[in-house]
Amino acid sequence: MIEEVNHVRQKVANLMGEDRLERKFLVPNPTVASLYCLPKIHKNPVGMRPISSNIRTPTEKMAAWLVEELKKYPVKHGKGVKNSVDLAEQLKELKLRRGEILVSFDVVALFPSVPVTEALQSLRRHLERCRVPHNHIEAYLSVAQVCMDQNFFSFRGKFYKQTFGLSMGSKLSPLLANLFMSDLENKALKEKLFPRVWWRYVDDVFAPVKERYVDQTLAMLNSQHETIKFTVEKEVEGKLPFLDLLITKNEDNSLKFGIYRKPTSTDRYITSDSNHFGAQKQAAFHSMAHRLYNVPMESVEFKEEQERIYAAAEVNGYAVAAAAATCSLGSMHLTRERELIEVMFLLLLLLNVRRRRVKPEAATAAIDKVLSCSKENGNGLTIWQEDGYLSIPRTDGD
Repeated sequence: MIEEVNHVRQKVANLMGEDRLERKFLVPNPTVASLYCLPKIHKNPVGMRPISSNIRTPTEKMAAWLVEELKKYPVKHGKGVKNSVDLAEQLKELKLRRGEILVSFDVVALFPSVPVTEALQSLRRHLERCRVPHNHIEAYLSVAQVCMDQNFFSFRGKFYKQTFGLSMGSKLSPLLANLFMSDLENKALKEKLFPRVWWRYVDDVFAPVKERYVDQTLAMLNSQHETIKFTVEKEVEGKLPFLDLLITKNEDNSLKFGIYRKPTSTDRYITSDSNHFGAQKQAAFHSMAHRLYNVPMESVEFKEEQERIYAAAEVNGYAVAAAAATCSLGSMHLTRERELIEVMFLLLLLLNVRRRRVKPEAATAAIDKVLSCSKENGNGLTIWQEDGYLSIPRTDGD
């Protein structure tokens, strides 16, 4: 293992013309990857997701370097989306045709099903399309090859080698799987039954399909590659959960969006009395606020999700709901989404100052940050918004 990795380290440093890379790739006291499993509690029956932890393996730093390098050459072919917000943006103007239903296709065990050799070929084609210099292509492929070859792991005191597919746990696996699936999509595009709308996130695909052709479309997809097999899920009562969205078909065949949570969701996040840093505590609420104001939801779905966020805050010991009620967040829509997040948590901070949980001087930096994009009027702090101003009333002692 070590000798092969050392050889590639020297080769890549020479190809890239950067001697420092040889030292940069060095992992002190390397070890074999260890296998662990995560239960899929939302499945019935409950399954397990095996993951090979590549922390401190000989190829860990090489894989991380290659992932960063390949960010210079984004994948532009294929039909992938970055996240649910991107998907909603792509679908918000879509209208279904007569006879079409909402369908999602899911690849069974994607990473272990992707042949390494073909994935590396997809990587080479992608780099050639991007006109990457030949020596860089050889360097990138050498790193990818050794990272995929080093598929050793330990489990319960014994050592194993994965003989097929991409490793669950390698930083390179998502990138190689995406390139492989993009090529597979381009091949399937030539088929008559390929859906007219097709958006994929890793191994999940959203596609409206005429109801009478669903089974034939599934068979067509499963014929594209011997190791890649899809399953299908159809809408129920005009609704289809996809990623963290609940996509609903309207009477006029347009789509509307809500936020979907699995039945096993408990809304438990890092609690307010935890010793984590503040940024870590706020991360989940930052994400939910970002999604709330970027997914195009109608007022009913918007309000439901807003209340769910406030309830989750209270369950975890935060006072976001009370702070949000103070400024009537439900009736506004900021275009400066980052400012909205800062306002929500500044209000929480101010509330805690009033309750003497936080010293006033500790809140100064956050207050200055909001004041930099706000106005001061006679009645209180006024935050900019697209179609007016949001006033936060003064109270004695604030």
